[in-house]
Amino acid sequence: MKKTENKKIASDLRNLQKQIAEDEYLSSIPSIANTKKMFHANKDCAEVREKVFKLLKTENFTFYCIVARKNEGLFRRKFNFKKDKIYEYLVTKLLEKPAAFVQ
Repeated sequence: MKKTENKKIASDLRNLQKQIAEDEYLSSIPSIANTKKMFHANKDCAEVREKVFKLLKTENFTFYCIVARKNEGLFRRKFNFKKDKIYEYLVTKLLEKPAAFVQ
């Protein structure tokens, strides 16, 4: 199966944002104001996360991610409570050996 073009995925996501913004039920949820700007799994309501999940399942693409558990002790010790430092660390780890994840 041919991979989905990036422009198509972006267009599909923009269309979904528009549908959500115009939905009578969803538009009444306070977090939708942020969803109109961009999707964020941590900040979007469950209904939006489900819609994004279902949309992404229809696309043919590959992505890489890191899931990090928020541990205050580690955050304090290793990163001195600086968010930019933890994000820099995570992105570095993600990019270290991406070829190892390719199937």
